[in-house]
This record gives sequence, C-alpha cells and structure tokens, in this order.
Amino acid sequence: AALKTHEQYSQLHQQNLDRQDGVIRQHKEEVISSVNRLRQQLHDAVASSNPVTSSRAGAIETQLRQQIGEFSQAQEAIEYRRAGSDPAKQIRNAQAGTSRATRHEMRCGKMHFEVGAACWQGGK
Repeated sequence: AALKTHEQYSQLHQQNLDRQDGVIRQHKEEVISSVNRLRQQLHDAVASSNPVTSSRAGAIETQLRQQIGEFSQAQEAIEYRRAGSDPAKQIRNAQAGTSRATRHEMRCGKMHFEVGAACWQGGK
C-alpha cells in the first residue's frame, strides 16, 4: 500500500515538473519573440533620420537587455531541470558552504565541450 501511494505521488510530481517545464518553455519562446521584436525596433530607431525615433534607441536598448536577462533566467531553469537539480537546493547548499564541484559535457557537431565549476566559502 505504501509503495503504491509512493508511486502515485511520484507520478504526480513528474506531471507537475513536466507542466512546469512547459510553462518555462512557453515563457522562453515569448521572450525570444519579444527580443526579436525589440532588436528590429532598435535597428529601425538607429537607422531612422527622425530625431524623436532616434532618441528612443536608449529606452529600447534597456528593454532589450531586460528581456535578454529574462531569457537567461528561463534557460537557466531549463538547464537545472535537465541536470536533475533544484535551483533552490543549490542556493541553500552554496549559502551553507556545502556545494560541490559540478561538471557538464556537451556536443555541438564535431566539437565537444566540457565545463566545470567549483565554489566554496573561505573561513577567514
């Protein structure tokens, strides 16, 4: 009985994670389209001979940077999920000084990338 209950909760948890992944991916796609739209507006504003339109370039660039930041956060959440780790847990571990070195490998065509990172808190 306990095993069956555990399996049901595990399936529910997996469904919730899958739903959350879908929401994050949808948000990422919306942000990508917003970034593309803002890039086009920035290009048009810089190329414009109208001084009012040209003056909006700074505001558009600020919006573009914010959207790129949102895109980065969404991508980071997706990568954490792929790695099977919880960002909140990693933050707690880092604050407690218990984080371990991490390593990630990836292939892109014929190229093979290997990235590693480590962090610790000194006791000074």
